[in-house]
Amino acid sequence: MGISAPIRAEIYKMLLYEQGAMFKPHTDIEKIPGMFGTLVISLPSNHTGGDVVLMIYIRVPASTGSVILGRLALKGPDLTRVAALFQACSGLPVVIFLALVEKMEMGGVYDSYESQYNGPGSIGKYDYKGSKKPRRCIGDVFQSTLAVKIVKDLNDDVVSGEMFINEEHLLEPYVFHDIDPDTEDFQGHTGNTGALATHWYHLGSLVIVPHDSVSDFLSQAQKDRWDLGTLPEAQINWLARRCLKPDAQDYLITAMVNLVEHAALQHGQYSLFETILEKLSHILPSDWYSWLREWLIRNDGEEKALARFSKVKSGLSLAMSSHDSLYHRFESLSHLVPLSTDLRTDAIPTPDPIMDWARQTIRNFLHGYGPLEATIEDGLSMANMALYFDDPILFLTESAIPVFEKQISAPSFRFEVLARLRDLIAEGKLPSEEAMNLCRTMSRLLIASQDFTLLRDADILAAKEKKRAYEPWTTGNSSDLGREPEPATTHQTLGDFFIFLLKSSTETDNLKDQFMTKVIKQADKLPAAELFSMWIPYLRSSVEALQKENVPLTTPLYKKFFSALVLATLRCYLGPEPPKAFGWSVAGVDCPCGNCKKLNAFLALPTVVSARFPTNKNRRFHVHKQIERARIGYTHETDRNTIPNTMVVTKTIQPGHVKLQNWRARRKQCAKAFGEFGVERLKTLLGSSYVEVERLGPRPARTTTSQSPVVGKKRAAAGTFEVIDLTSD
Repeated sequence: MGISAPIRAEIYKMLLYEQGAMFKPHTDIEKIPGMFGTLVISLPSNHTGGDVVLMIYIRVPASTGSVILGRLALKGPDLTRVAALFQACSGLPVVIFLALVEKMEMGGVYDSYESQYNGPGSIGKYDYKGSKKPRRCIGDVFQSTLAVKIVKDLNDDVVSGEMFINEEHLLEPYVFHDIDPDTEDFQGHTGNTGALATHWYHLGSLVIVPHDSVSDFLSQAQKDRWDLGTLPEAQINWLARRCLKPDAQDYLITAMVNLVEHAALQHGQYSLFETILEKLSHILPSDWYSWLREWLIRNDGEEKALARFSKVKSGLSLAMSSHDSLYHRFESLSHLVPLSTDLRTDAIPTPDPIMDWARQTIRNFLHGYGPLEATIEDGLSMANMALYFDDPILFLTESAIPVFEKQISAPSFRFEVLARLRDLIAEGKLPSEEAMNLCRTMSRLLIASQDFTLLRDADILAAKEKKRAYEPWTTGNSSDLGREPEPATTHQTLGDFFIFLLKSSTETDNLKDQFMTKVIKQADKLPAAELFSMWIPYLRSSVEALQKENVPLTTPLYKKFFSALVLATLRCYLGPEPPKAFGWSVAGVDCPCGNCKKLNAFLALPTVVSARFPTNKNRRFHVHKQIERARIGYTHETDRNTIPNTMVVTKTIQPGHVKLQNWRARRKQCAKAFGEFGVERLKTLLGSSYVEVERLGPRPARTTTSQSPVVGKKRAAAGTFEVIDLTSD
């Protein structure tokens, strides 16, 4: 049952049964604090064999009735609530536990009950379950505690022992107000001391823990985290059993590593601590290092703190030099060694040798070209690193700019570095003039070296990622699956960058003009989808920015810039109107077998809509799978009135019609997007090219000429069947 404390038996009540008699299965209660079971002694008898049946029934006041979840039995409304909540949480990143919550209140007795039943100085414990004795009323509460006595999962496995909680952890903090205490400890008045009573209340409860908080929840079971004799044995045992299962989830592995690292430090197993950090640092959440800081830096002097640091420094250096993302490593370091401005007012400052180690570690982060695959989060981290140095501009110049210059394949990283630096300037955390000059230098480097055709709209990529279905055999770190694609950016990012260029440009160093000239050269090579979804919305913000800064829209370079992006959108995104083809020729399946070759021959026919394929079950199934995989415009069904059965394939969509409908939808999108600029503004900016936008309006219907029939062959009428024999091969 996961009970590690010594167990003893105390006589509370003795019952003797007649020969062969035994009590029926029932729900037992805790008669004295700490009781968890009833001892039954069976005197010698002729009976042998039999099983011990253990079922634990829990009262759940806020949420669950007669089903058995694992080996844990719930009954009545308890089961209903647990089952309903379990179903509601299915698919959510949370785990549900069952727990026994105890509330203790101690205070002076309001009504002098001992004058009626006991003399002065009387001491006793009373169980009021089934008792008619009135309980003593506590007037002033001197002490009150909340504790979870035991935690189990829904399989009845012990998860943790006792842990202390606060009322803020309860969804219903007043749940104990309307119930009577289960037990009472009473001490009568002695001299000047009044009578005291202690009440214990117990309720079964459900605990809902987010996956990323499981390790923190299990760590609360430690009464004193610095007590080396306290080992989270029950939690580690439970996690170990769960991690050994083939379907173990990542959050369990993370929690397991977290607790083992706690145990390794508490017991001085520094080699184990170092090995785990070296191999599994990417699993540990960055806020775990906040706990490590509390272990390192205590209120016992700097000398002892440095002694503890010397024992873990090697492991920490290995973790910080791993191949984990730059963002995660820096976040971990910032939790271990936070800036002085981020510390609580009553926190112990970081010793200088540890801060020096942190600064050197940050420099090591940026050796070479920096991160191999730089992300937006990495850009945020690299800018924030400057705050750790007395001369942040020198650090950025020596360490950050070389990395920034080399990351030409990660434009989102570069844009984020510049955006964060601008924010730090606005917040007064960087020297204004020097930092602005640095931003201008970095912007000039970006414009000169950046291939803007690499930019991808973050919204489009997010939509594709959402639709992407991972196969069951897909492996790899789940965090990698959710990593943002490197070139992802937004039109807001481009707009903010343009505003900065507009405000910081000078006559001798016009960054705005340099940017527009570069984009004009690459306009026709920009991806079609991004032209419409990212560059056109950016153009709207650029018009607003120019007007706000009183820059005339008739500036020749800006008119050329505007026209280049609009015309590129019409050519690449909209494209020419497709011909109104009404043939029924559709794409075939990607299979070279004889059955599929005959299927493809039918699909390529422009005048035949349906065909029948007499064939056996295995061949029909194969063709069926190929048709499903192709996902193109035709359906299939089986005619079972023939021998062999016949697969009937019917074309449902004309490809030419689909292309035309898609083009008309894009034309409507473009007309709406360009209409937001206003007709007069478009005429001003586009000049003679405005006629290209004007053509997006409604068009007169075009007459169509019928296709000439193939000479020497009668064309089949639409909807007729063609029988193709698949049994000959």
